[in-house]
Amino acid sequence: MKLKMIILYWFTLFAYISNGQDTLLVDQSGEIDTSVSAVHGFMDADSIELRHFRDGYKEKYGSDDFNYTEKKEEKSAFIKFLERLFRNTAENTGGGMALVFIWLIRIILLLCILYGVYVLVSVLMGKEGTWFFKKSDVKRLTYGITEEDIAGTDYHEWIQKAVKDGDFRSAVRYHYLFTLQKLSGKGHIDFHRDKTNTDYRYEIKDKKLAGAFGYVSYIYDHAWYGAFDMNEGDYRLAAVAFDDTIKMI
Repeated sequence: MKLKMIILYWFTLFAYISNGQDTLLVDQSGEIDTSVSAVHGFMDADSIELRHFRDGYKEKYGSDDFNYTEKKEEKSAFIKFLERLFRNTAENTGGGMALVFIWLIRIILLLCILYGVYVLVSVLMGKEGTWFFKKSDVKRLTYGITEEDIAGTDYHEWIQKAVKDGDFRSAVRYHYLFTLQKLSGKGHIDFHRDKTNTDYRYEIKDKKLAGAFGYVSYIYDHAWYGAFDMNEGDYRLAAVAFDDTIKMI
């Protein structure tokens, strides 16, 4: 039994040594064969062609046409201000009502800024700002006339002609200009074509007269600038209001 074990041991050891020698066979010359067939997955090193970039390739591909880096647009000062204004304040507050209060203050501040910009643009463009978008009854008197024209014009004649032609809107306009003529002649106002109805109303010291003038100004604004059709009945009511105001001057 021992003999069989010894023979089996030496037989196994001999087989293991023989297999190891087969896997470690190396070319004794120490040179590497570079001409191995491509069938085994290799290529002859002498058959590889070394290629170079063309001259000037850096200049060609260095232009803006080949620059694919995304450029970030520079933010305006106003956008940066809004970002700072509405930046999350959770880090600086304890949350809850304090955070709500801060956001409320910021929203109110933003609305005030926007309204201020709106008023400024309106003034620069020759328009009047309105509070919370309420329709304004203040309009510029762009009649195309001068101080000398309003003083020397016979508006009775123009009013009669407009009524005869059925142009009641123009008739109301002439009534209004006639009222300004009378107010200027009596020294209640200082007529200027760039002044507004409100400017003239504030110049009138007599409160009752100022109120009557405000009413006929309202009629004129809606009849002339409203651009709606006015019939004879509407005109007659307006003419009475203008006549009553003239009597108070």
